[in-house]
Amino acid sequence: MHPRSFMAILRLSSASAPNLNHHELGLRLSDADSNGDVVDVPDEVKPFHHLRSLVIHVIHFFADSAQMLLAELRKLSPNLATLEIRKRPNGIRLDCFQWINWPSLTSLLISYISGVPGDPEDFFRDLPFSQWSKDVMNTLFRRHPKITTLVIQTNRNFIAEPLTPDVLPKLQTFATNLPLHTTLSIGLATQLIHVYSVR
Repeated sequence: MHPRSFMAILRLSSASAPNLNHHELGLRLSDADSNGDVVDVPDEVKPFHHLRSLVIHVIHFFADSAQMLLAELRKLSPNLATLEIRKRPNGIRLDCFQWINWPSLTSLLISYISGVPGDPEDFFRDLPFSQWSKDVMNTLFRRHPKITTLVIQTNRNFIAEPLTPDVLPKLQTFATNLPLHTTLSIGLATQLIHVYSVR
């Protein structure tokens, strides 16, 4: 599905079902143009004011499309509290997370992040950690100080150093498939009430 079609479907949904509080969608994002699958709808955006939870199953996720998509999603879901981005098998480009910005976000699931090909500090290189990846993710968390639940499911350990309470001051529930001792600081671990592993 082309990003324009995806956004058209969301706009139609917001007009026909304005009281939705949860939406789960499959999405194929690509930078290539498409033919014949774009739904014509007015450009006017009618936000889902009641939408609190959004799950996106991504097949392909490229940076140019992601920036446009996430900007549109912010307009359509201004009160979003739970965001899940599930991507398999190859990953979500890490730089896509610089465009996630929902002030009300309390729950975030990130599934299978990948690096940016050619980046000098890409964590697909021999070094397991990256200052660049640390900065991207810490900035994401600092934009969302209300996060109480965080799930990180990844094919690479992109956490350059253990997460701390100043980055996630309200975190209470944490899940990951990464080693906990490399992911959580002692200070952050002491504030958690629920920790579990994911595959």
